[in-house]
Amino acid sequence: MNYLFIFIALHSLFLGQPIQILVDKNVIEKGESITLSIESKNSEKFPNVDMSILDRDFEILSGPSQQTNIQWINGKMESTKTLTWNILPIRVGNVFIPSINGKIDGKKFTSKPILIKIKNKSSLKSDNIFIVAEINKDEVY
Repeated sequence: MNYLFIFIALHSLFLGQPIQILVDKNVIEKGESITLSIESKNSEKFPNVDMSILDRDFEILSGPSQQTNIQWINGKMESTKTLTWNILPIRVGNVFIPSINGKIDGKKFTSKPILIKIKNKSSLKSDNIFIVAEINKDEVY
């Protein structure tokens, strides 16, 4: 039983993926942008990624922006390095952000594809409709 616990602990320690790839929204309207972030925990450098794979379905509006967060919790330092892009989908429908390949601290990583649903802008939004009823007579018959 102890060997199983040690195996699981070592497996999660050495094979755990320190990279997380996120988007702020999965369903948007045409013309809205998405924030795509790549976070790495306790790495020495920022991830090295090739974002040219997005050129087919997305326009990169800005990025990469870099952010570093360092925390000390109970005497242990944890750091997170984040790269962020602001991207705009080119077409309407279901679009995938393809698998992103990269390298961090000499190790390769691959993400899973992320589905983004892009809808046409609706011409009438229910929260923008106002109805005003006025009568032109003071007495009712």
